[in-house]
Amino acid sequence: MLNTLKEWNAKATFFVIGENVQKHPSLYNDVLLNGHQVGNHTFTHIMGKKTDLHTYLDDIHRCAALVKSPFFRPPYGSLTRIQYRKVVQQSKLVMWDVMSYDFLENKSGEYCGNKVIREAKNGDVIVFHDSLKAFPRLKIALPMVLDHFSKLGFHFEALPL
Repeated sequence: MLNTLKEWNAKATFFVIGENVQKHPSLYNDVLLNGHQVGNHTFTHIMGKKTDLHTYLDDIHRCAALVKSPFFRPPYGSLTRIQYRKVVQQSKLVMWDVMSYDFLENKSGEYCGNKVIREAKNGDVIVFHDSLKAFPRLKIALPMVLDHFSKLGFHFEALPL
């Protein structure tokens, strides 16, 4: 993913899971060295609506100890009202405009890329996943999207601080 973004001179915001940062610090450092932005995506990728407040906030704080960022994106887009109120006191909550669905193994890379091309517009936050599970679709969809929108004169930026 980093190589593809570099090829298109594109910057992104990576919402990272603390466990993965801990397991792969050199990859996390590569993200930062390549000029990308990072955000907190919890330490263990837990679902807010299925987790009590204390456990959820603790998971966010564990990730925040490793990932210095004002941004937070909840896994699955799932938060309770009280979790939301607590999160926005400490972080800039970031949701998305277009989900690529590259994590769905029953979809093709072309499906994911075309979905983004159909739905995205200027200034949208688009979610792709940099996981092993999503990679077979990501490696097709991301270049499709970058190529399509580059030809239209768009450029790709990380979230501004």
